[in-house]
Amino acid sequence: MAGSTRGPTDSPEAVRVLVACEQPLTRLGLRALLEEDPAFVVVGEAHDGHDALAACARMQLDLVVVDLHLPDVDGLTLTRALRSGDKPTRVLLFGPGNDPELRLRAAAAGAAGYVARTTTGADLRWAARAAALADDSPGSPAAGGKPRAVASRLPNQLSAREVEVLRLLADGCTNSQIAASLVITPNTVKAHVEHILSKLHVKDRTQAAVRAFELGYVSSTETSAARLTGISRTKTLI
Repeated sequence: MAGSTRGPTDSPEAVRVLVACEQPLTRLGLRALLEEDPAFVVVGEAHDGHDALAACARMQLDLVVVDLHLPDVDGLTLTRALRSGDKPTRVLLFGPGNDPELRLRAAAAGAAGYVARTTTGADLRWAARAAALADDSPGSPAAGGKPRAVASRLPNQLSAREVEVLRLLADGCTNSQIAASLVITPNTVKAHVEHILSKLHVKDRTQAAVRAFELGYVSSTETSAARLTGISRTKTLI
């Protein structure tokens, strides 16, 4: 059952987290990993989607960490419900693997991030922090606005031109299509893509598209099933 538990590190500045997962040991593990950093406090737990929705309705939360597989509803459906309610709540999904298409589906459902069960504690906390800081304001990328300040937290900030290339890449465009759209040469696009992959610490275009969603450069509300399929197929050599 969902409940509230305030720890000794709780403070007005701490990120208030609800963990939604059927398995008690997994919930305990997620709590322990998050609360290694005093910036997080797990204030509640839920064993299914119904409990999670009830907890969100009565608690003040910054982030809900949601298992992709819940006993009463899948995590994507719960994410859409949490994002479309009277009090939209930021969601970090976690699941069994790093399938890029699954990450894109998570972003399309409105999740601010996705982590695999095999992720390290440090990476979990990084993803949770980024998700909790996601901008839900009307001018944010989720509402069709400009890229938010989250880009400034990247180890190597993207240039304005690289952001343009990344958005087109995430839209499924090939290098030639990006070149035509931005009136630059394909070789210049190739160089930009190489820089983007390096700065985002990803291996290919599909992973870069996922990061574009996670960082808010691309609005999940504009994503269609056809676009997701197109992105997954777009693995042009750089």
